[in-house]
Amino acid sequence: MGVEFTGVQALGLGLNWSSTTSQKKIAQDVLDTLSDRRLLHGYINVDRPVEDAEECRASAQECRELLTEAIKRAKVGSPLRAHLRVLRSAFTQFIQLAGRDAASFLRDADQFRLALRVLRLSVARVAESLGEIRGVTVPDELES
Repeated sequence: MGVEFTGVQALGLGLNWSSTTSQKKIAQDVLDTLSDRRLLHGYINVDRPVEDAEECRASAQECRELLTEAIKRAKVGSPLRAHLRVLRSAFTQFIQLAGRDAASFLRDADQFRLALRVLRLSVARVAESLGEIRGVTVPDELES
């Protein structure tokens, strides 16, 4: 947790500040939380049974909500905020492809498996980039 100065008073002799969460901590918290998602577990080429499609869609929605909250905490204009938006976009695309109650995935197992591979690969790439620019530890579960 850091401190950001938000103002100074002249004659009243005062300083104003607010506490901030470091960008590195936000990035690490997001990666640690995502690494615990079964949706993202396993190697890129390992298939989940199509019966898991709705569970995966619901998990992707929860991840999308987590990322939206993290974006709000990230500094405006920062590389972290841009990376978090890319992650959120990948989850949004997965959810849209799934359709309501994952109906599209349940009808087409190949589409489900391909969308899951694309999502996992997208997350792995962004996680690797965050590791490089922010110096965060990328959990093994998120590596490609």
